[in-house]
Amino acid sequence: IVLPQIDQIKNGSKIKTRCSCGEIFFLAGDKRRHFRKRTELKGGYFHPRREYRGLIHITDLSISGIAIELDTERTILENDKLILRFNLDDEKRTYIEIEAKIKRIKGSKFGLEFIQEVPDKDPLSLYLK
Repeated sequence: IVLPQIDQIKNGSKIKTRCSCGEIFFLAGDKRRHFRKRTELKGGYFHPRREYRGLIHITDLSISGIAIELDTERTILENDKLILRFNLDDEKRTYIEIEAKIKRIKGSKFGLEFIQEVPDKDPLSLYLK
């Protein structure tokens, strides 16, 4: 399939296409920098500046960021930093503690970007491969 105007396609758009066999199907567009893995992980957060702490539900995870939902409503703003703690659902139940900055807020759902790059040999990086 040739998509000459790929930059004009919005993230999450669906494109209707036809296979050479005649089958019609849809392609979903996702122009993210990194693969995003859907998850059902639980964990906790700490907001150092406001001294909030609480539980989170992690809905997806990538090498550069994370999407979470808080268990309680809090006053948290874009660019605030959180320390996130959770266990992966891998065989070892690997413990992760990572600092992230809030980039997007929608109600109790937050999109965060990791403060530091995750190294290739890090357990989180290996989990996502």
